Amino acid sequence: MISIEPNWTVMLSTDALPERDRFAIWREEFGRTIFKNEIAQLPGQAFRETVALSKFPGLGIVAGSTEGRIHSRKGALLADGNDDFILTTVKSGTGRVSHLGRELFLGSGDSFLASASDAGIIHWGKAQYTAIAVPRRAVSAFVSKPEALVTRSLAGARRMLALLASYIELVSDHDACVTAEMRHLFVAHVHDLVALALGATGDPAVAAKGRGLKAARLRAIKQDITENIVHRDLSVTTMAARHNMTPRYVQMLFEAEGSTFTEFVNDRRLARAYRILNDPRLSDRTISAIALECGFRDLSHFNRLFQRAFGATPSGVRAMAWRKD
Repeated sequence: MISIEPNWTVMLSTDALPERDRFAIWREEFGRTIFKNEIAQLPGQAFRETVALSKFPGLGIVAGSTEGRIHSRKGALLADGNDDFILTTVKSGTGRVSHLGRELFLGSGDSFLASASDAGIIHWGKAQYTAIAVPRRAVSAFVSKPEALVTRSLAGARRMLALLASYIELVSDHDACVTAEMRHLFVAHVHDLVALALGATGDPAVAAKGRGLKAARLRAIKQDITENIVHRDLSVTTMAARHNMTPRYVQMLFEAEGSTFTEFVNDRRLARAYRILNDPRLSDRTISAIALECGFRDLSHFNRLFQRAFGATPSGVRAMAWRKD
């Protein structure tokens, strides 16, 4: 039922439980013990759930898929002292939340804020979701009267929420959160993005834009580059246009960490070329074909960059890989 990957994340799934006792165990262990929630089944629907729980000081993240679940927090369960605000986004599927006398119907891409110190209920059909728990004191520091946002539509913040959703994927990247300092920075950046998604203004907004927003934008650009590294037309101009920024702003994001846009692109292309050259299954590809496949237009330029990065020529790296094989 439980596996750990990485060391701050717990993976749980009903699939690992005996079918006969699946719901009873999940309700007791996952619902009442871990989250202090009551879980019930939707009538006539199969019950199934898989979640990844990530916990840091000042931040909790749940990424899950659920089917046929009613989840409520009320009565004695509220006595645990948890007063976090929880920002939930529906990645796909539908749901309905009733909280603080308000009701909100949820579809793909919708988000809502909830208060863990107040009673509420969510009906989930079949859905994928993420939930981010932030201490009340942290939210109150950057948003005045956050209670007014509870169970309200956050449709106006979709762009910021999408950036937040992309940034929290770093939680699955062990290298990105390997030290206590990196984890602290990750939490601070998530707080900044939550602040901006909830409409922070004034000095808190200025500070959040200078920290978390810049970090999230840089990560989004890097992710876009990585996913499209084979395209030879990657440039600061095209990337800036795709992310609604100016080319100079994109350059400044990379300069802030002591690099450049071009260096990052070349590093990713060279890393891809190195992996191909070390794969014996791809030994039929010529060096020039690999250079083109990795986005380089000029073979001699590729060879110079490659030797500078790895201390060997592409053909030399391939020869060493064959000898190992």
